[in-house]
Amino acid sequence: MIISHKHKFIFVKGAKIAGTSLEAALSLYLGSFDISTPVVSYDEEYMKKNNIPPPQNYSNIYGYITSRWDGRGIFAEHSWAYEIRGMIGEKIWNDYFTFTIERLPHEKTVSNYCHYKTLFNNKTIPFLYLIRFYLNKIRNSGNITKMSPVSIVKFLTFKQWVEADIFAAYSQNFLRYTINNKVIVNKVYNHKNLKLLISDLEKRIGGKLKMPRLKSQFRRDMDLRYNNKDLERKLRKNIIFNKEYDLLENL
Repeated sequence: MIISHKHKFIFVKGAKIAGTSLEAALSLYLGSFDISTPVVSYDEEYMKKNNIPPPQNYSNIYGYITSRWDGRGIFAEHSWAYEIRGMIGEKIWNDYFTFTIERLPHEKTVSNYCHYKTLFNNKTIPFLYLIRFYLNKIRNSGNITKMSPVSIVKFLTFKQWVEADIFAAYSQNFLRYTINNKVIVNKVYNHKNLKLLISDLEKRIGGKLKMPRLKSQFRRDMDLRYNNKDLERKLRKNIIFNKEYDLLENL
């Protein structure tokens, strides 16, 4: 998430929409009073190695950095639009250009699965997680859609992950930038047309943006076989994903 007083824009960051790559590119143009939030450690390490400025001004003046989201600041990486608007006030929110990015839900669910599967496959799952997983499986008669797939993704097939995502919309962004089904940012950019986003932002900042391909490593070794149309049909069963598909059709 970024709030730039220097260039008068606010970026509401969703999940799996190249948000961290955009943050890295924009960080080179931020002013000293602008706000940018922490990201995961491996992305911060990349930024450090490539001389990209670190996150700044995301905690309050007293250094109180407890957030109900991730404990790292008043403004968090994925703060929702209504939270940002409430913290900065209506005047700044209305005066600045507010925007986000949306992506096809089936692309997000694939990206999420690859991301979490790779991360958790490289970690040892604590014994208590194993017990919890099997107890929940027994309690729910084997229905994994009633469990949290993020913590037990190591055990899930892609088909099971999709079933869980249909049930709980783990890959949704729609609620991050809407209130009562109404979009409250000035513009939602389509992930398929990032060139338009970059062009608009370059005019605003007066410079060139070069977006690194962060997190692309999670897809390299994954051999998933799926049909986009079939995935869309399944994910449209969830009302939130359906709203995202309908929104993207008009962008």
